[in-house]
Amino acid sequence: MILVDGYNGGIAHITADQIRDHNIGMYGNGDYVLPVGDQFSYEIVDNNTVKLSSGMIVMCGARAVTGYGKTETLVIENGTSGYKRSDIIVAEYSKDNESLIESVSVKVVKGTLGTSYSDPALVQGNIRAGATKRQAALYRVKINGLSIEAVEKMWTAADPLNGITVPISKGGTGATTAAGALTALGINDYIVEQSITSNGRDGYTKWASGKLEQWGAITISASSGTASTVVTFPTAFANTSFNFVMTGGKNISSQCYLIEGDTGANLSRTTTTTKVRVEKTGKAYEMGAYYRAVGVWKEV
Repeated sequence: MILVDGYNGGIAHITADQIRDHNIGMYGNGDYVLPVGDQFSYEIVDNNTVKLSSGMIVMCGARAVTGYGKTETLVIENGTSGYKRSDIIVAEYSKDNESLIESVSVKVVKGTLGTSYSDPALVQGNIRAGATKRQAALYRVKINGLSIEAVEKMWTAADPLNGITVPISKGGTGATTAAGALTALGINDYIVEQSITSNGRDGYTKWASGKLEQWGAITISASSGTASTVVTFPTAFANTSFNFVMTGGKNISSQCYLIEGDTGANLSRTTTTTKVRVEKTGKAYEMGAYYRAVGVWKEV
């Protein structure tokens, strides 16, 4: 066994492979962009030029960097009118078989012309296993006719906790995925979408199980007798089998009845609405009421 992190009398003993193994243990044996510099942010200079800013990438444990304040300028070959092409900007590792010198450069792998976009194949040799070439995708450049239509990010951000599980007893989740964490913590249901007005009066909550809760306020006015209105929910239910209740608000009295249904006492529902009515004797009124509806946003 060799001590890597220590003094051994001044003899050079730390190797690139040792550093690469450390990086693989930290991030995984793939291609990852670290959260440093500009993370290779791009700029479309013109239809033949894309410029990348500073950043650092790890390729099978081997790090390569475009330093702070430095840029990489990539030339995009002319497109062809009436055709599409997908080029890939890559960080390319190479190793000379004779001198064993290694290097990384940023290049453009040109795609083929067609009526639709098709990515060119990239070389994915395993550097740690001795491969002499590897291409890590950074950006997809879509050329439509003679113009660059879009530049799409393809790189993956480095995760220093890749594969590491922190037990619940030490403040972790005991899992390496979001789904696994929820199971480990005994969370069987959770909010996936929510919208609430600033005063909290109206809103909805969608749960992963499919449950949908909605609430809000309505106002009904009439000279006397029976009046009806339509409640429109903030979002749609998956079906009309929801539970619906109302409670009195402004000017509600003991002589007032809140009922779901039309004037004939029939339910009148859609997935986004239901009709309600107020029955009250006496003089003209303006009634306020609050509702709550519970159903599903997806079929379960």
